[in-house]
Amino acid sequence: MAFGLQYLSRIEQSQQPDPTYNSATGNVQGPIPKIWSYNASATAANNSTAQTQAGAYFDGAVGYLAVGDLIWVVSNDPGYHLIYVATNNGVTTTTTQLV
Repeated sequence: MAFGLQYLSRIEQSQQPDPTYNSATGNVQGPIPKIWSYNASATAANNSTAQTQAGAYFDGAVGYLAVGDLIWVVSNDPGYHLIYVATNNGVTTTTTQLV
């Protein structure tokens, strides 16, 4: 199966809804990377680790993901992995596995 935007969710880290707010450094010019969760084990998605790490898998979220964002992925095998967005040129994305 392919990527489904309905299985992607952003993890909120504070009560501040302004995406440019960065309480750690006070820098509103460059927002901090976000953490996402993706359920690739959902019945409709049912994707493996290899599928979620394939080139262009997350292209459906190109407007939401930024370079440096982390994605906690639950897949049907081996179960869990952490990836980050390595590139996003506005059309395609690539990711790299961390764990």
